[in-house]
Amino acid sequence: MSLLILIISLLLPSNKSLSEIRSLYHASIYSADQSKEIINYFESKPSSTPIELAYEGASRMVRAKHVFFPTEKLSTFQKGKTLVEEAIKKEPNSIEIRYLRFSLQLESPSFLAYRSNLSEDRKFIIDHYSEVKDIELKTRLKDFLIKEANLSIEERKIIK
Repeated sequence: MSLLILIISLLLPSNKSLSEIRSLYHASIYSADQSKEIINYFESKPSSTPIELAYEGASRMVRAKHVFFPTEKLSTFQKGKTLVEEAIKKEPNSIEIRYLRFSLQLESPSFLAYRSNLSEDRKFIIDHYSEVKDIELKTRLKDFLIKEANLSIEERKIIK
């Protein structure tokens, strides 16, 4: 009987921590295999919180760059975008969800017309950066902002 329980537990998807989801998401940006893995995870275990919903959406949007057919790219991107926007509606004051949307909009091609919240999210992230208690998230935010957000001298002082 215990062998059966062990086999079932190995076959069932395990819940990942937020830290694991973050790491898998960031790896998926550069790896098609990691991209498939995180999508498979979310398909086997529906998102239960706004932050998971945002990561699922962001993962689908990133997955779009790893698929071949243009129509599949667009539908994958749009499905992800819908999930990210739903997460924002559920938790509009989440700096992590805003960071995900900001980074996605910053990197999305202009022809997709998904750039309308860049200024708003950038300001929100910088204004609320000091409130972040999660060290892992704070480090990711800082690294991303310094590298990608073209910060002013005053803004750099805020996030240092």
